[in-house]
Amino acid sequence: MPDKERKDLLWNMRFDLLFKESEFNMLPNPDDLQSIQFLRPLRLDGLTRNIIMDAIRDNYRCVLYVMWTMSRHFGEAPPKSSDAMYS
Repeated sequence: MPDKERKDLLWNMRFDLLFKESEFNMLPNPDDLQSIQFLRPLRLDGLTRNIIMDAIRDNYRCVLYVMWTMSRHFGEAPPKSSDAMYS
């Protein structure tokens, strides 16, 4: 992918993820992106089951956002051979 197009895609993802509750890190750095790490800081005082579930749900949505953005941009991944036999 052209360098400018790649940088624009990553900047758009950063701006969109900025407004989520979860924090994110692009590893090892945005110029050589290999993975994105999501985390949601929780504090022990006031910790409830709902707060934990909200944190898990928010991280899941962040991961889903990245996956859908990549799928939309690059197209669906071809099915693996084991997946094809169940289709």
